[in-house]
Amino acid sequence: MSLRVNLLDSSYPPGGILAYGDVLTVLGPDSNTSGGFAVIATVASASLWKVGQLRPGRDTVTFREINLSQAAALNAQVNQLLEIKALS
Repeated sequence: MSLRVNLLDSSYPPGGILAYGDVLTVLGPDSNTSGGFAVIATVASASLWKVGQLRPGRDTVTFREINLSQAAALNAQVNQLLEIKALS
């Protein structure tokens, strides 16, 4: 018996982590808009600048799960730091 599954394709979020088999890819602002791969997680927007500093295939990353309120607090903290730097 074959199982038929129809998955709706949708756009990928910035910072979305795609799973291509055993390879994980973090999507940046210039990534695909869709493609049918599973988005298994999303990097908090406040941490995307760190992802941009990684060297593909050379750096190791450890992720930890946070909830939406923690992500919002992290974003507020980063925004506050950036505002203070801009005023200096």
